[in-house]
Amino acid sequence: MWRQAVAGIAAAIVAMTPAVSHGQTPAAPPATPGRAADFLDRLKQAVDSADRRAVSTMVAYPLTVLASGFNIPVKDAAAFIRMYDSLITPELHCAVMASELSTGNTSASRRAAIITPDGLSLVDGAVWAPLKEGRYRIARIRVLPPVPSVAGRNAVERITFTEPKGERSASVTGWLVRHNVDVFVVGIRKGEMVQARIDGFRGHDATLRLSPQSSTAGRATPLPDIGRTTSARAAGDGEYRIEVAHLASYCDPPQRYKLTVAVR
Repeated sequence: MWRQAVAGIAAAIVAMTPAVSHGQTPAAPPATPGRAADFLDRLKQAVDSADRRAVSTMVAYPLTVLASGFNIPVKDAAAFIRMYDSLITPELHCAVMASELSTGNTSASRRAAIITPDGLSLVDGAVWAPLKEGRYRIARIRVLPPVPSVAGRNAVERITFTEPKGERSASVTGWLVRHNVDVFVVGIRKGEMVQARIDGFRGHDATLRLSPQSSTAGRATPLPDIGRTTSARAAGDGEYRIEVAHLASYCDPPQRYKLTVAVR
């Protein structure tokens, strides 16, 4: 009787245990707000720093891209990195940066990141990241239409003065937008002092650099924030390069600035 009772208990335990057949893979972890929040945070960080390789690792290939009615397959990470600027446009960049996980207290909007049983939807479906094997990876991108906006200068502009020599000054205006760098050139003579100043914007959203034109050839290093004013004395006749750089958040609204150049 005792042995029969033990056998009956063992059989009951076996019956209550879920069966797992050989070769069957365990179910993938379900979607959770924590997992989605981690993915969104990493995506924002990579997009904001324009880290193409980091973003490419968060994509499932082949990626489907929808642009102007066309379906464009992106076969691998190398192709994604090459096409990055056409895929992660300024409009999509800023829409992703504005995305927040939807909660019960917030209404669905373009900014809401929606968690579904199958994946994560961003920017009103413009970015779709299915959840597979416990990981979110982007499977589809819809390229957003461009939004009309002001633009920074693309070409070097020469500063000219009304007076050809002696104390002289000139002013130009421009826009601080999307980490753009506006470049100006001014010609001065040996011994003259040139001063450049920028005004008209908030705080430390911009800075400038003044350097001999020859020393900046090929230079693309970020400008350190040295403030709004800089000056230099010319060691000889020549041209100086003035760079005005936008330092604020990439997605901040454009700001107007005024550059004043004085030579004494």
